[in-house]
Amino acid sequence: MDSADSDPVQTALLTQEALLERHEKMLHHINKELSAPGRTMPSPEPFTGELEKCSGFLAQVSLFFPQENRTYASDGARIAFFVQLLRDRALQWAQALLKTLLNVSYLDFLTEFKGVFERDGGPSAEDWSGLLEERKSLC
Repeated sequence: MDSADSDPVQTALLTQEALLERHEKMLHHINKELSAPGRTMPSPEPFTGELEKCSGFLAQVSLFFPQENRTYASDGARIAFFVQLLRDRALQWAQALLKTLLNVSYLDFLTEFKGVFERDGGPSAEDWSGLLEERKSLC
């Protein structure tokens, strides 16, 4: 093989080597980012079954799961976490439900939960207008 034939081969090998090194650095950077501990969101406050606190509790949970999606990706993991946040009569309700509904999906569990603990529609329009009038009178 003469030097004219080895030049293109040598050039191609050097180019491939440079590309491989660049890919290796990129993979190392990606792995480092993925394994770095991220900010974990604090767990929602426990829920005892007080109807007026249900919408706030559900809002916290709905913000929590997308942030911790890797940990709570399955329905079972979400339900288990949700139940860990329940206290008093809310926990008693969940225990009774889970005894009767085996293999329940998170969506079905949440629907049942809302049916028992969520107020219909939250504060009424009259409540809001009363608050606005009260606020105006203070100004």
